[in-house]
Amino acid sequence: MFIAVKLKSHGDSAAMAFRRSMSGMAEVIACYITSGRHDFLLHVVVPDLAEYRRFVLDRLIKLPDVRDINSSFVIDTVKEDAPIPLNHLK
Repeated sequence: MFIAVKLKSHGDSAAMAFRRSMSGMAEVIACYITSGRHDFLLHVVVPDLAEYRRFVLDRLIKLPDVRDINSSFVIDTVKEDAPIPLNHLK
C-alpha cells in the first residue's frame, strides 16, 4: 500500500523525527518527501488488513507529529521495474 502523510509542523525537527521513525519501521520499504497536500509518501508492505490496521493505529498515527494520513491499496501491478529513460542526458 501507499500511505500519504501530512505532518502537524513543517519545522526541521518534526521532519527529522519523522524520517528517523520511518527508518526504524520494517514495514516501510520506501519513504519519499513529496510536494502538494502531503509531506511524505510511504510504500508499506504488510501481510494482511489486520497487520495494516495494527501498523496504522498502533504505530503510525501515534507518532507525535503526524496530522493526517491517506492510504491507497495496490490492487494489481500494471507496470514495474521499467528502465529509467535517461537517453536525453547524453
